[in-house]
Amino acid sequence: MHFLVMASSWIGEQPASSNYLHKAVGLITDPAHATAEIFYSTIENVIILTVGFLLGKSAFKKQHDTLDAEHGISHNEDGSVTRN
Repeated sequence: MHFLVMASSWIGEQPASSNYLHKAVGLITDPAHATAEIFYSTIENVIILTVGFLLGKSAFKKQHDTLDAEHGISHNEDGSVTRN
């Protein structure tokens, strides 16, 4: 029983005077904090992937246009390709 009473003091957010390990375990076991971390990580990943996708798409479009200009290729409205 003593262990359960002692272990419960490690759960949840800890006071600033606690040592590093005590605070870390407290934050990991705090459901509200863990949920917020997962939510924040998800938002951060979505933003990074979106920015990366848009930059990659822009770079690919520039490279595609340069390649078309070098090889004399033009794209028609109906989707066909003609060489100049």
